[in-house]
Amino acid sequence: MRPTLGRRLEEAAINLAFATKRAMFSKADSKTRHLYQASDILDEIRILVQLSRDLEIISVGGYGELSEQTKNSVEN
Repeated sequence: MRPTLGRRLEEAAINLAFATKRAMFSKADSKTRHLYQASDILDEIRILVQLSRDLEIISVGGYGELSEQTKNSVEN
């Protein structure tokens, strides 16, 4: 994977983890804000994964697996 793209994916994944943790431990009044932030970060991850596929950095199978993981993260 290209270094910049890989770094952006790593940073987004870490930011997603922080946003979801903040939402878990927040009071109701700020929980929604953190969940919206997590949703935005997840959208960013999806775009980066799609870009990785478009640039043929990841295989079709790898793209399918990553797509399922991001889909499942919303359902869980």
